Amino acid sequence: MKKILFLLLISTTFIFVGCNNDKSNSNSQTSNIIKTDSSTPTNKSSPFLISPDTLYPTQFISSTNSLIFPNWDDNNKISIINDPISKSIINSNDIVKFFNYSTHTLTIHGDIIYFADASKNNSLSSINLIDGRYKKLNSHNVSNLLLTGNNLLYINKTDNKLYSYDTINKTSKIIINNAVGKYLLNGNYILYENKNDSSKLYKINLDGTEDGQVAAFAVNSFATHNNYIVAINSDDNNNLYKIDPETLRATRIALINGEDLKTFKNTLYFINLDKNNYLYSLHIDDSNNQVSLSPMIDQSINEYYPSEKGFFVQSRLNVNNAYIFKIN
Repeated sequence: MKKILFLLLISTTFIFVGCNNDKSNSNSQTSNIIKTDSSTPTNKSSPFLISPDTLYPTQFISSTNSLIFPNWDDNNKISIINDPISKSIINSNDIVKFFNYSTHTLTIHGDIIYFADASKNNSLSSINLIDGRYKKLNSHNVSNLLLTGNNLLYINKTDNKLYSYDTINKTSKIIINNAVGKYLLNGNYILYENKNDSSKLYKINLDGTEDGQVAAFAVNSFATHNNYIVAINSDDNNNLYKIDPETLRATRIALINGEDLKTFKNTLYFINLDKNNYLYSLHIDDSNNQVSLSPMIDQSINEYYPSEKGFFVQSRLNVNNAYIFKIN
């Protein structure tokens, strides 16, 4: 096996909202890309191109002048706080409005919040932001809600298939017949973890056509970056792989032991399992065949949600309040 040269980088900086002093960390590292090919997919996806726009399901929805989210400090009730969001932690006394419905997933379209109603077995429901009118839309056990145009995407936990709900026609249909783990939306197609095929990465068009395998290894998370896909390979100790969407060639590019890989504003982020579950950024220098890792938050976290208003984080030390970080 090829040896990897790690170079220590200094002066990695992050800003914690509400603090006046910046902190630095010398745990950044750069390594040369390891060109190790993975096996070729069997049920191969047709070639496709990467769109600049990638969307993930999230618990924190940025509206024009406010933030809508399930308040972990109040039984996950749908809550609203107004801009500017200047504190480093969200408390219940920051809430300017709440609805007496608990949820773990939600999105917004116009003045309507769509969510999984925890009191009704996570059935797909809606509530009007203005007058508070509530509607139950169907009886699916909903998770991982995402809005695209006038349609809602979600996983029905009863069968673990991915569905689409038309908010105009009020109808649901199956998009993915396989059991879906994580998924993201990129342009007019979906990348998803196929639980029916050992958590391998698949791609399908939004209309349900051209369903095929993208990677022949299990993924714990994945993202788009520039003109290719990056994925954390569960079959290879959670190391980082790069996948060409046109040839489906997979290449191991870094040893990271990570999870929860996401992209935001053309920067990659992941939870570093070797570094106390800290949030790290990841920079891929394709021209010099190098990968650089930099710590962003110096506390152990369970999950994080990037947004225009900041990164919303659940700390392992306090799961009841969302912490807010501003990332440079």
